[in-house]
Amino acid sequence: MKMPKAVIFDLDGVIANTVPLHYVATKQVADEVGVPFTYKMNEAFQGRNRMEMIRELCEGLDKSEEELIRLGEKKNEYYKELIATISEKDALPGMIMLMKELKEAGVLLAIASSSSNAESVVNQLGVSMYVDYLVPHHKVTHMKPAPDIFLEAARFLKVNPKECVALEDSQAGLEAIRAARMCAIAVGEAVKEEGADLHITSTKSLNVSSILQIYTKFIAKDGEIRK
Repeated sequence: MKMPKAVIFDLDGVIANTVPLHYVATKQVADEVGVPFTYKMNEAFQGRNRMEMIRELCEGLDKSEEELIRLGEKKNEYYKELIATISEKDALPGMIMLMKELKEAGVLLAIASSSSNAESVVNQLGVSMYVDYLVPHHKVTHMKPAPDIFLEAARFLKVNPKECVALEDSQAGLEAIRAARMCAIAVGEAVKEEGADLHITSTKSLNVSSILQIYTKFIAKDGEIRK
């Protein structure tokens, strides 16, 4: 069996249990402007950038661009207050151990998150020592579902995209992985199984062995990597 050279993680909903925090922060903004916001809607917004979400949330409210930016900043401030309280216990089951074991196996690790607060979350979780590259937003022209953020991770790590396994919990993220032509693992029930090389409902079932197996199948199906 063959081990990938790099594993690229989304952050919210893959490593960190922060999706509920996004919901709380966005719900506060939605309540202030008087629009409904449900947990199901929050799931649909995962993987998309903040301003895109705010524009859709306020569609039909006749808000100026300045007002929308202010609401986006307010949502971010609410979210930053919430993530300041998280710790290692807020990592999803098995993910810190998985990162540790992948590093010990010589696999490069990157985080490809749409969140501008990704570095803060990584530090709060105590996993920064495992991360070789956290993709900065200024390096990415188009956010998910465009493949840019995953391709930037591969470029920095100096690996072929086909030598990467990437994990996502959102439909936009999964589409981005497929567009980057990487081995795709879909995490959770909010993302459809179609298009993923492996779909898991819980991170508990993910380990180095399962990544090794699915990547070996991916390479066999996709043919030899062209250098």
